[in-house]
Amino acid sequence: MREMFWLDAKPSMWVRLVAKGIDFVIFYLIFSLFSLVFPFYIEDLYYLGFALMMPAVWAVVEAFLISKTKTTIGKVLFGIRIENHLGGKLPFWISLKRSLYLGKRPGIIRQKKIGKLRLL
Repeated sequence: MREMFWLDAKPSMWVRLVAKGIDFVIFYLIFSLFSLVFPFYIEDLYYLGFALMMPAVWAVVEAFLISKTKTTIGKVLFGIRIENHLGGKLPFWISLKRSLYLGKRPGIIRQKKIGKLRLL
């Protein structure tokens, strides 16, 4: 059976952590390319500030992606989607609250069954 279906169980904490790590790496690589493209000197303090601000900036980007597509690049690799209880998209402000780990995390995390062909 080649059909993909949604599992009822939540993905494990480790799968979600790796997906978030992949998102961070891709986000960092995209924004670090700015220092290669624009020929100006950036002090070492810039990189420290960028590393400290990256989670806060990424939370806004992640909330936008989740509110528009229900997923991010790292979550796509593992078949993870975040949606409301009816299967629709979360609003931006609720997605932002979820990304910033504020209070109870609304929404449902669902994961597609990963077939053998998808792992190759």
